[in-house]
This record gives sequence, C-alpha cells and structure tokens, in this order.
Amino acid sequence: MSEKIDLKGLDKAAVLAALFNASKPQGMGFMHYDPAPMTVEQAAELLKRSTYFDYLQGRVMKIELSDDTLDPWSYDRDNGEGAAAATIASLQKTSDVNNDAIAKTHKDSTFLSAVTTESMLHSVSGFSTDPSEPVQVFRLGLDDFAPVLGPKVREAKLANMDEDELSGFLCMCNSFDCALSVDVPISEAVNVFADEKNVVIIDGCQKGPKPTDTLIEKRKGYTLYRES
Repeated sequence: MSEKIDLKGLDKAAVLAALFNASKPQGMGFMHYDPAPMTVEQAAELLKRSTYFDYLQGRVMKIELSDDTLDPWSYDRDNGEGAAAATIASLQKTSDVNNDAIAKTHKDSTFLSAVTTESMLHSVSGFSTDPSEPVQVFRLGLDDFAPVLGPKVREAKLANMDEDELSGFLCMCNSFDCALSVDVPISEAVNVFADEKNVVIIDGCQKGPKPTDTLIEKRKGYTLYRES
C-alpha cells in the first residue's frame, strides 16, 4: 500500500497540474491525448467542478484532491511506483508545475506507453482461455479501433521519442542460444519496428535469417531482412 502524501500548504491546483503534466496516456486514452501541459489556472477551473479525476485528456490520473492528503496508489499503479511522490517533491522544490524533471517523466512514460499500445493494436476482443483463471474473463482488444487509434499512438510515439537515447536490438534468428544484441539510436529502432515484417540479424550470428527472408540492407552492427 502506497504511503499517503501530505498536501498541507500546497496549492491543490498546482498539485493537479503537476500530476497531470507528469502522467501518461495509455490504451484508448491516446484518442484524447493532448500533449500541451496544464497550467495552474486551468487546473483551478477543473477543481471548481470536481476534486476526483479519473482520466484527463487521455492521461491516466485516478486521484482525489478533496483532502490535505493524497492516496497515490491508483496513480502510481499506472504511472509507476513512487511517481506521485516524486512529482510533488519536484513541484515543492521548484514551484514549477512543468519543470524539466516533470516534463521528462511525461515524455519518457508516454513514449513507452505508445510502444506498448502499438504492440497491442491488433489484439482481438474475446474471452480468455487461461486455465489458471477460475472463470473466463472477457478482454477488450484494440483491433476494432486500430484504424483510428493507430495514427494517434504513432503520432504520440514520434513526438515523445528521444533521438539521442539508445535502444537494444536483440537478434531475431529465433535461436534460444543466440544472445547477440546491438545498441542503435531509438529513432532507428522505431523505424525498423514500424514494419512488423522486418527481421534484425546481429553481426556474428551463426544461425542467420530464414531461407525465405529477403535481404534489405546491411547496417552498422546488424543486417535488416524482411519476412516473405
């Protein structure tokens, strides 16, 4: 259970704005995602109408601001352990609801959320068949929404991508004994995996691609193929 956060002496509007600015969209929330940060003035107007916030402009919040303490459990569940406390501590230190640390938290978490959501775009709704579950659970897939949700997710992913960071490519030769990898700029990784038929074979791999895979080009540290 997350420890409650003391809000005494803090402007609730500033708290709301900071938590919003640090939070991320997820799933269908990308349909309503607005990358613009919230101001204290905008937050104050929202607090005139409600003190509980589930989602705001696609960003997951799940916070209640009616008291002088905040239970961060639900916020942290979706935004990361300790996310609420770190954001409020950053706000107290700088008095800026969208300081560099808060803005980076949003940027990084939104990018990762977009990558995760994109990987689920073709999941189909239906009842689970997991034998470990005592009853069948209906899971909502994103396949029906992919034509409209997909472009929103990809737009958010590209907007929040840090091109200076590196991403690790694992060899895709399907050999359990192959542990080869190479670091590439994250922008390159995003472009490669935008096409689900692309196959990456790391230099030095002894197994190589499938005989039916088509050579695309040799790149630094790996060769790119395409599934036929």
